[in-house]
Amino acid sequence: MPMVCSICTHPLREEIDKAILTGEPLRRIAKRYGVTESSLRRHRDSHLRDAVKRAQETAEALRAEKLAEFVLFLRNEALSVYREARKAKRLGIALQALAEARESTAVLARLVGEMGARVEVTFTQSPEWTELRTAILQALDDFPEAKAILAAALAEYGEKGDGP
Repeated sequence: MPMVCSICTHPLREEIDKAILTGEPLRRIAKRYGVTESSLRRHRDSHLRDAVKRAQETAEALRAEKLAEFVLFLRNEALSVYREARKAKRLGIALQALAEARESTAVLARLVGEMGARVEVTFTQSPEWTELRTAILQALDDFPEAKAILAAALAEYGEKGDGP
């Protein structure tokens, strides 16, 4: 019959676990709670290793999620600057904002990929994409051949191909 872990059945197990997880020396924990160092070591190695790993994974996932939220915020701010600059006919600033939005979107895509989440985004249905597509195609008004090639490429990519 297997032995029962004396730490798992200890009335102050939560306090002992916290002390172990914070890195307090096992000798000090053993003295304070009246247990042996070897029982603490066995408990840590057998019962806390998975908990520590899950806690670390959860913390990493939360950090990645917060980072993704921040990058999404930056992307949205860049798109907002783009819209305002475009209205004000400040095309240089508008292009810089578009570049920042594109870079933020790329960073966001990499983050989501690293997070291991399967995310499907149909960005071609978003108002921002429609506005961006229109702005790009309008910028090519003086270059009808390039505009036609881009419109065809967008249509092939899954757009309706109607143009602006």
